[in-house]
Amino acid sequence: MKVNQAKFDDMKVMEEAFAAQAELEAKSVQEWQKQKYQKRIKKKQHLKQEEEHKKQKFEAKKQQVLRENLDGKWDNALAIQRFVAVWNFFNTSKVPPSAMKVPWPILSHPNVTTPHDTNWENVEAFITITGCLG
Repeated sequence: MKVNQAKFDDMKVMEEAFAAQAELEAKSVQEWQKQKYQKRIKKKQHLKQEEEHKKQKFEAKKQQVLRENLDGKWDNALAIQRFVAVWNFFNTSKVPPSAMKVPWPILSHPNVTTPHDTNWENVEAFITITGCLG
């Protein structure tokens, strides 16, 4: 009977050891997953900060171009003249049009115009100022 009890005790000790090992491995996996999640969060935050920095840098460059190259000379009349010139070229061109090459009627200077500036509100402002609809 003592032999069976000893075997039983050994098995019980082994089961406890296996359970402890499984618990340790589960905690290790959870810690690894937590670290992996934290790294993803940090990477997303870093990418977001980089994107914000790029936007700020672009805006600063845009303002610099306006200050240095334009000296306040760009106005609605120049925007209209440019549009007419580009439109005439566009109409006589044999090159197939693309969205970026279409002479969108907007008032901003071409050196600082971005694709985001080409929107309906800016086109409406151009039309309102030029009186094209009236």
